Amino acid sequence: MKFRTRLLILLLAAALLPLSLSFISHRTSILYFGHKLASDSKALLSENATTLLHTLVNDFSRILKRDKAMALLALQVQAGAVEKLFFRLPSHRPPGALLFA
Repeated sequence: MKFRTRLLILLLAAALLPLSLSFISHRTSILYFGHKLASDSKALLSENATTLLHTLVNDFSRILKRDKAMALLALQVQAGAVEKLFFRLPSHRPPGALLFA
C-alpha cells in the first residue's frame, strides 16, 4: 500500500468520524424535540377538546332546562284551561240530569 493511499484513508477517517458523530447528535436532538412537540401538542389538543365538550354539555343542559320550563308552563296553561272547562258550574241544570264525579 502506498503512502498516498494510507494518507487518504487516514484523512477520510478523520473527516468522517466527526461528521458521523455530528449527524447522530443532530438526529437524536431532532427526534427528542419532535417527540416533545408531539406530546405538548397532544396535551394542548386534549385540554381544548375537554373544554369544548364541557361547554357543549353546559349549553345543552341550559337548553334542556329551558325546554323543560317551557313544557311545564304549557302544561300549566293547558291544565288551567281544562280546570276552567270542567269545574265551571253550569248556570242551569236540566231537570233529571245526573252529575257524575
